[in-house]
Amino acid sequence: MNLGRFDCATGIINILYSDETGLIVRTSTTKDMLFVDKLQKENSNAVGFIQKTVWEKYVWGGDRNFVVLIAEINNDAVGYVLITPAVSAYKYAKIQQIVIRNDARRMYYGKALLHVCKELDRKSTRLNSSHTDISRM
Repeated sequence: MNLGRFDCATGIINILYSDETGLIVRTSTTKDMLFVDKLQKENSNAVGFIQKTVWEKYVWGGDRNFVVLIAEINNDAVGYVLITPAVSAYKYAKIQQIVIRNDARRMYYGKALLHVCKELDRKSTRLNSSHTDISRM
């Protein structure tokens, strides 16, 4: 499946959301691994643990089209979301993990991540039900 601008395996950062406060949501690259790993470890009781090899292979390696989006405010990463896109018609994308730094909670950064997740879900669901290329949407 071609994820278009949501694809993390390309190594290209795509800005998917921005607002007037300086908050952006973007696709991740392998350079975000340290940030993602740190937040995952700090919040392992809430979100569990996913091995580094899974991140490298399925997200940035492109084997399974997993998507990791990063929320940043003023070039400071504050959170991430790991999404597995829908794989067949009438299925939905699934949020596997969503984490916001402790000092950045209750500031609507998670809401921005969820906004982009909804957009990805709408496009991947449409892709799987109509067999069109998501990069054209």
